[in-house]
Amino acid sequence: MMFGFKKSPPAFLDLLNHTSIDFKKKVQRGVNFASAGSGILDHTGFKAWNEVVPMTKQIQQFATVIGNITAAKGAGHTAKILSKALYIFCFGSNEFFDYMRNKSTTPKPLLLATVQSAYSDHLKALYKMGGRKFAVLGVPPIGCCPYARSINKKNGGGDVCMPLLNEFAQAFHTTTLTLFQHLTSELPNLKYSIGNVYNMTMDLFDNYSRFGFKEIKKACCGSGGDYNGDYGCYEPIKPNLCRNRSEYLFWDLYHPSQAASQLLADTLYSGDALYMTPMNFSQLALAQVHI
Repeated sequence: MMFGFKKSPPAFLDLLNHTSIDFKKKVQRGVNFASAGSGILDHTGFKAWNEVVPMTKQIQQFATVIGNITAAKGAGHTAKILSKALYIFCFGSNEFFDYMRNKSTTPKPLLLATVQSAYSDHLKALYKMGGRKFAVLGVPPIGCCPYARSINKKNGGGDVCMPLLNEFAQAFHTTTLTLFQHLTSELPNLKYSIGNVYNMTMDLFDNYSRFGFKEIKKACCGSGGDYNGDYGCYEPIKPNLCRNRSEYLFWDLYHPSQAASQLLADTLYSGDALYMTPMNFSQLALAQVHI
């Protein structure tokens, strides 16, 4: 809505599977490649969720989109479309959830380095394909979500956020900043905006009542444990559902409520240097780039 669209871009697979629509025309208005549970690394999420679309595959799907736009508009015009488009990335959390679930013994610095190396390769590939404006969300304090709080308490950590996951989230933001500093020296026409979602959310925790929230630990929809966060918001298991979801910071065991997501979107779009580096998403959209 803030960028002038009536709704979010449709999912790639949904567009692809509806043969009655004009795929070449639809993809020119934007496409969503997101896949719940997936990550930067190819193996992320598979053990927990069985079937996800990793970033590698999402980039392959994007190549299909480019091919269809080129067939409709020609190579020159397509290059202009791609250079002006905004590419939004929200990755990292699932690598760290996997690490925690699998009780991995991999040294944390090694995991972070492996993730950022793969991230770098993916971003360079997208740049080579024509992308120029990269809007990046950092990892929020995932150790504070109902799921992580519940596990932490059961493991004797008390009624607090899980330190391991929050340490990963903070480190990921720092290493992502470093990554983009290196990329801009290598890719001269790259423009980017990185949102410090960790600090945004922690500040919201500290001042939640100012924004109308009353519950910042429990999930609005879910079941199990002290935080309604052992199981997801799945109708077949008859989850508990709060009466006023706008008063909850978390919708389910992992994800923020619509009210919290709106605050996040507002900050990403128009926030200042407190949370956004080196510019916010609205400024990135207006930035001039070269093909």
